[in-house]
Amino acid sequence: MPKAVSTTLLDLTWTGKQFVTVGQRGHVLLSADGKTWTQSPAPVRQMLNRVRFLDADTGWAVGHDGVIIHTSDGGKTWDLQHFDPETQQPLNDVLFLDPQRGFAVGAPARFLQTRDGGKTWEKVAADFLELGLHLNVLQKLKDGTIFIGGEKGLLARSTDNGETWQMVKSPVGGSILGAFPIGDAGVLMYGIRGRVSRTSNFKDVPVDDPKTYDEFAEHNISDPAELLKINWTRYDNSDIESLFGGAQSADGKLLFVGVNGAMITGELSGKTLVRMPLPTDTPMTAIAITADGYIVTGRNGVQHLPLNK
Repeated sequence: MPKAVSTTLLDLTWTGKQFVTVGQRGHVLLSADGKTWTQSPAPVRQMLNRVRFLDADTGWAVGHDGVIIHTSDGGKTWDLQHFDPETQQPLNDVLFLDPQRGFAVGAPARFLQTRDGGKTWEKVAADFLELGLHLNVLQKLKDGTIFIGGEKGLLARSTDNGETWQMVKSPVGGSILGAFPIGDAGVLMYGIRGRVSRTSNFKDVPVDDPKTYDEFAEHNISDPAELLKINWTRYDNSDIESLFGGAQSADGKLLFVGVNGAMITGELSGKTLVRMPLPTDTPMTAIAITADGYIVTGRNGVQHLPLNK
């Protein structure tokens, strides 16, 4: 479809060989340089929310109506592995630990797993799912810990490759919309109202109890001493635009994008985030850092922004 590159695109990833972006009407686009894009045929027309690759060839994308699609040739072709239109429930993220073991999360409290490479999927049992909150983010940290972030600040982890799960203390009460690993065992997460937090060791975050969780209580913590007690640090960010995408450069520079053309930057080891001036108020959903600029996706499709923008 000639205009696919300028339609709403929600996620962007680098496979090791090329960029892949997904979004509206099941669109999947590929690019070696982030400037010239080609469309791959996809077996669905549902919105695709996230795309992840295990290696340069093997990847999955998930989206609305429980869609899970899979590629084994770097994104050139895709096959349908899961489709559940009767529930009308989206899947928001997908993570594979190896070619056979994988997970997908979504709304509300939707949590699936596979042990056969996606041929069959079954529900995961975990006590925090009883809260009924949306699950938005899956990440494998560098020490092997699996991170889950969701609605109303929900955080959970597994330290045994997804066999068991714990809900853990969160520094925020708003939805977590994205995250990426930092350091040897840490994670940086971001989301609603521009809140960005980090921990150097996610395993050290204290366990929380779903049975005593009060979804109507104020869960946002701003006191640095109180944050330290639960092993979190919050960045100061005067911009309250919600953040949908984030990336870290090799030298520790942070970049986030979100609603109303927000592009927020700072240093991983710093304390403060600031907004970069951009001549747009268009929502942006994901960002990748390249040698000569940034690639961003959003309501206007995919764009390459030079470093001086």
